[in-house]
Amino acid sequence: MLVYTLAGQDNLAAVSVVQAVLFVLATLELYVLAVLVLRQGWVALHLGLLVGTNLSLLSYIKPLMSEALALWLLVSLALAVALFIYTLHVRFLWLMTVITLVLFLTRPEWIYLPLPLFGYLLLLAARYGGVRRVLSHVLLSLILLYTILGNYAYINTVQNGFPGVTIATNILAFGKVLQYDMQDEAPPQYRAARQLVDGYLARSIKDPYYIRDHELALSRDVALMVIRDITSPSRRCYCWWSGAHC
Repeated sequence: MLVYTLAGQDNLAAVSVVQAVLFVLATLELYVLAVLVLRQGWVALHLGLLVGTNLSLLSYIKPLMSEALALWLLVSLALAVALFIYTLHVRFLWLMTVITLVLFLTRPEWIYLPLPLFGYLLLLAARYGGVRRVLSHVLLSLILLYTILGNYAYINTVQNGFPGVTIATNILAFGKVLQYDMQDEAPPQYRAARQLVDGYLARSIKDPYYIRDHELALSRDVALMVIRDITSPSRRCYCWWSGAHC
Protein backbone atom coordinates (compact mmCIF):
# COMPACT_ATOMS: atom_id res chain seq x y z
CA MET A 1 0.00 0.00 0.00
CA LEU A 2 2.85 2.38 0.81
CA VAL A 3 4.53 1.70 -2.54
CA TYR A 4 1.26 2.18 -4.42
CA THR A 5 0.67 5.45 -2.55
CA LEU A 6 4.06 6.80 -3.59
CA ALA A 7 4.44 5.26 -7.04
CA GLY A 8 0.87 4.86 -8.27
CA GLN A 9 -1.84 2.24 -7.87
CA ASP A 10 -1.00 -1.25 -9.20
CA ASN A 11 2.57 -0.22 -10.05
CA LEU A 12 4.04 -3.71 -9.83
CA ALA A 13 7.39 -2.57 -11.24
CA ALA A 14 7.84 -0.26 -8.26
CA VAL A 15 7.01 -3.11 -5.89
CA SER A 16 9.67 -5.25 -7.54
CA VAL A 17 12.22 -2.47 -7.14
CA VAL A 18 11.39 -2.12 -3.43
CA GLN A 19 11.62 -5.88 -2.96
CA ALA A 20 15.03 -5.85 -4.65
CA VAL A 21 16.17 -3.11 -2.25
CA LEU A 22 14.93 -5.18 0.71
CA PHE A 23 16.89 -8.15 -0.61
CA VAL A 24 20.08 -6.05 -0.82
CA LEU A 25 19.49 -4.68 2.68
CA ALA A 26 19.00 -8.20 4.03
CA THR A 27 22.29 -9.29 2.45
CA LEU A 28 24.18 -6.33 3.94
CA GLU A 29 22.61 -6.82 7.36
CA LEU A 30 23.50 -10.50 7.29
CA TYR A 31 27.12 -9.50 6.64
CA VAL A 32 27.07 -7.11 9.63
CA LEU A 33 25.45 -9.80 11.79
CA ALA A 34 28.10 -12.34 10.81
CA VAL A 35 30.87 -9.86 11.61
CA LEU A 36 29.41 -9.25 15.07
CA VAL A 37 29.02 -12.95 15.83
CA LEU A 38 32.08 -14.46 14.14
CA ARG A 39 34.52 -11.53 14.27
CA GLN A 40 35.93 -12.61 10.91
CA GLY A 41 35.27 -10.35 7.93
CA TRP A 42 36.13 -12.89 5.24
CA VAL A 43 33.79 -15.52 6.67
CA ALA A 44 31.05 -12.89 6.95
CA LEU A 45 31.67 -11.88 3.35
CA HIS A 46 31.25 -15.46 2.16
CA LEU A 47 28.00 -15.82 4.14
CA GLY A 48 26.69 -12.62 2.57
CA LEU A 49 27.63 -13.87 -0.89
CA LEU A 50 25.74 -17.12 -0.27
CA VAL A 51 22.57 -15.08 0.22
CA GLY A 52 23.30 -12.42 -2.38
CA THR A 53 23.81 -15.01 -5.11
CA ASN A 54 20.98 -17.35 -4.10
CA LEU A 55 18.90 -17.72 -7.25
CA SER A 56 15.90 -19.14 -5.38
CA LEU A 57 15.71 -16.04 -3.22
CA LEU A 58 16.36 -13.73 -6.16
CA SER A 59 13.43 -15.29 -8.03
CA TYR A 60 11.05 -13.85 -5.41
CA ILE A 61 11.98 -10.25 -6.15
CA LYS A 62 9.67 -9.81 -9.12
CA PRO A 63 6.41 -11.52 -7.99
CA LEU A 64 4.08 -9.71 -5.61
CA MET A 65 4.88 -11.96 -2.63
CA SER A 66 6.03 -11.51 0.95
CA GLU A 67 9.30 -13.46 0.69
CA ALA A 68 11.59 -10.44 0.26
CA LEU A 69 9.89 -8.60 3.12
CA ALA A 70 9.99 -11.68 5.37
CA LEU A 71 13.69 -12.25 4.64
CA TRP A 72 14.59 -8.65 5.45
CA LEU A 73 12.51 -8.65 8.64
CA LEU A 74 14.02 -11.92 9.83
CA VAL A 75 17.62 -10.78 9.28
CA SER A 76 16.83 -7.39 10.83
CA LEU A 77 15.35 -9.11 13.89
CA ALA A 78 18.42 -11.32 14.27
CA LEU A 79 20.68 -8.26 13.99
CA ALA A 80 18.62 -6.36 16.58
CA VAL A 81 18.87 -9.36 18.94
CA ALA A 82 22.65 -9.46 18.50
CA LEU A 83 22.96 -5.73 19.16
CA PHE A 84 20.83 -6.03 22.30
CA ILE A 85 22.98 -8.90 23.58
CA TYR A 86 26.13 -6.86 23.04
CA THR A 87 24.83 -3.64 24.59
CA LEU A 88 21.70 -4.42 26.68
CA HIS A 89 20.27 -1.12 25.43
CA VAL A 90 16.47 -1.12 25.61
CA ARG A 91 16.19 0.75 22.30
CA PHE A 92 17.17 -2.48 20.53
CA LEU A 93 14.50 -4.29 22.54
CA TRP A 94 11.87 -1.91 21.21
CA LEU A 95 13.31 -2.27 17.72
CA MET A 96 12.74 -6.02 18.07
CA THR A 97 9.19 -5.30 19.17
CA VAL A 98 8.45 -3.24 16.06
CA ILE A 99 10.01 -5.84 13.74
CA THR A 100 8.12 -8.66 15.46
CA LEU A 101 4.86 -6.78 15.09
CA VAL A 102 5.40 -6.46 11.34
CA LEU A 103 6.35 -10.15 11.23
CA PHE A 104 2.96 -10.89 12.80
CA LEU A 105 1.38 -9.40 9.69
CA THR A 106 3.73 -11.28 7.35
CA ARG A 107 3.72 -14.85 8.64
CA PRO A 108 1.21 -16.12 11.24
CA GLU A 109 3.70 -18.51 12.87
CA TRP A 110 5.67 -15.53 14.22
CA ILE A 111 2.95 -14.95 16.84
CA TYR A 112 4.65 -17.65 18.93
CA LEU A 113 8.09 -15.98 18.87
CA PRO A 114 7.94 -13.16 21.47
CA LEU A 115 7.54 -15.31 24.60
CA PRO A 116 10.59 -17.58 24.09
CA LEU A 117 12.65 -14.77 22.55
CA PHE A 118 12.08 -12.23 25.32
CA GLY A 119 12.39 -14.95 27.95
CA TYR A 120 15.81 -15.83 26.54
CA LEU A 121 16.83 -12.16 26.56
CA LEU A 122 15.72 -11.82 30.19
CA LEU A 123 17.96 -14.74 31.12
CA LEU A 124 20.88 -13.04 29.40
CA ALA A 125 20.10 -9.76 31.13
CA ALA A 126 19.99 -11.55 34.49
CA ARG A 127 23.38 -13.07 33.79
CA TYR A 128 24.88 -9.62 33.31
CA GLY A 129 22.95 -7.95 36.12
CA GLY A 130 20.58 -5.88 33.99
CA VAL A 131 17.30 -7.73 34.47
CA ARG A 132 15.66 -4.98 36.54
CA ARG A 133 16.32 -2.38 33.86
CA VAL A 134 15.03 -4.65 31.09
CA LEU A 135 12.10 -6.43 32.77
CA SER A 136 9.58 -3.58 32.58
CA HIS A 137 10.34 -3.00 28.90
CA VAL A 138 9.94 -6.70 28.12
CA LEU A 139 6.56 -6.83 29.88
CA LEU A 140 5.35 -3.69 28.10
CA SER A 141 6.51 -5.09 24.75
CA LEU A 142 4.66 -8.36 25.29
CA ILE A 143 1.50 -6.57 26.40
CA LEU A 144 1.63 -4.31 23.35
CA LEU A 145 2.26 -7.14 20.89
CA TYR A 146 -0.44 -9.46 22.16
CA THR A 147 -2.96 -6.67 22.68
CA ILE A 148 -2.64 -5.79 18.99
CA LEU A 149 -2.82 -9.48 18.07
CA GLY A 150 -5.90 -9.98 20.24
CA ASN A 151 -7.56 -6.95 18.67
CA TYR A 152 -6.83 -8.40 15.22
CA ALA A 153 -8.44 -11.70 16.22
CA TYR A 154 -11.42 -9.82 17.65
CA ILE A 155 -11.92 -7.88 14.40
CA ASN A 156 -11.56 -11.14 12.47
CA THR A 157 -14.29 -12.65 14.65
CA VAL A 158 -16.67 -9.73 14.24
CA GLN A 159 -16.16 -9.16 10.52
CA ASN A 160 -15.44 -12.67 9.24
CA GLY A 161 -16.91 -14.99 11.87
CA PHE A 162 -13.56 -16.67 12.53
CA PRO A 163 -12.16 -16.39 16.10
CA GLY A 164 -8.48 -16.57 15.23
CA VAL A 165 -5.70 -15.29 13.01
CA THR A 166 -5.78 -17.54 9.95
CA ILE A 167 -7.37 -20.71 8.60
CA ALA A 168 -4.99 -21.11 5.66
CA THR A 169 -2.16 -22.81 7.53
CA ASN A 170 -2.73 -26.27 6.04
CA ILE A 171 -2.80 -25.17 2.42
CA LEU A 172 0.22 -22.94 2.98
CA ALA A 173 2.15 -25.82 4.52
CA PHE A 174 1.19 -27.96 1.54
CA GLY A 175 2.57 -25.22 -0.72
CA LYS A 176 5.91 -25.37 1.10
CA VAL A 177 6.01 -29.14 0.65
CA LEU A 178 5.54 -28.64 -3.09
CA GLN A 179 8.05 -25.80 -3.24
CA TYR A 180 10.84 -27.85 -1.70
CA ASP A 181 9.87 -31.23 -3.25
CA MET A 182 9.33 -32.81 0.16
CA GLN A 183 6.26 -34.87 -0.74
CA ASP A 184 8.28 -38.11 -0.93
CA GLU A 185 9.39 -37.64 2.69
CA ALA A 186 5.84 -38.32 3.91
CA PRO A 187 5.21 -41.49 6.00
CA PRO A 188 4.25 -44.74 4.21
CA GLN A 189 0.53 -44.37 4.95
CA TYR A 190 0.46 -41.38 2.59
CA ARG A 191 1.86 -43.31 -0.37
CA ALA A 192 -1.24 -42.69 -2.49
CA ALA A 193 -1.09 -38.96 -1.83
CA ARG A 194 2.64 -38.92 -2.62
CA GLN A 195 2.07 -40.60 -5.96
CA LEU A 196 -0.75 -38.18 -6.72
CA VAL A 197 1.40 -35.16 -5.98
CA ASP A 198 4.34 -36.60 -7.93
CA GLY A 199 2.08 -36.80 -10.97
CA TYR A 200 1.42 -33.05 -10.81
CA LEU A 201 5.06 -32.21 -10.20
CA ALA A 202 6.04 -34.29 -13.22
CA ARG A 203 3.93 -31.82 -15.23
CA SER A 204 5.65 -28.88 -13.49
CA ILE A 205 2.49 -28.03 -11.52
CA LYS A 206 3.38 -26.72 -8.05
CA ASP A 207 0.32 -24.62 -7.33
CA PRO A 208 -1.27 -26.05 -4.15
CA TYR A 209 -4.60 -24.36 -4.93
CA TYR A 210 -4.72 -25.91 -8.40
CA ILE A 211 -4.06 -29.39 -6.99
CA ARG A 212 -6.58 -28.85 -4.20
CA ASP A 213 -9.28 -27.84 -6.65
CA HIS A 214 -8.67 -30.86 -8.90
CA GLU A 215 -8.20 -33.60 -6.28
CA LEU A 216 -11.15 -34.04 -3.94
CA ALA A 217 -9.62 -36.85 -1.87
CA LEU A 218 -6.38 -34.97 -1.32
CA SER A 219 -8.03 -31.68 -0.49
CA ARG A 220 -9.99 -33.17 2.40
CA ASP A 221 -6.77 -34.22 4.12
CA VAL A 222 -4.52 -31.33 3.19
CA ALA A 223 -6.53 -28.14 3.37
CA LEU A 224 -9.71 -28.62 5.38
CA MET A 225 -11.21 -25.21 5.88
CA VAL A 226 -14.56 -23.50 6.01
CA ILE A 227 -15.37 -20.36 4.07
CA ARG A 228 -18.30 -18.39 5.41
CA ASP A 229 -20.71 -16.84 2.95
CA ILE A 230 -20.35 -13.24 4.17
CA THR A 231 -23.12 -12.06 1.85
CA SER A 232 -25.73 -14.04 3.73
CA PRO A 233 -27.43 -12.35 6.69
CA SER A 234 -27.91 -15.76 8.29
CA ARG A 235 -24.15 -16.33 8.18
CA ARG A 236 -24.41 -19.64 6.41
CA CYS A 237 -21.18 -21.45 5.73
CA TYR A 238 -20.10 -24.03 3.18
CA CYS A 239 -17.48 -26.74 2.91
CA TRP A 240 -15.24 -25.40 0.18
CA TRP A 241 -14.58 -28.74 -1.51
CA SER A 242 -18.25 -29.71 -2.00
CA GLY A 243 -20.35 -26.58 -1.56
CA ALA A 244 -22.51 -28.38 1.01
CA HIS A 245 -23.71 -26.73 4.19
CA CYS A 246 -21.47 -27.31 7.20
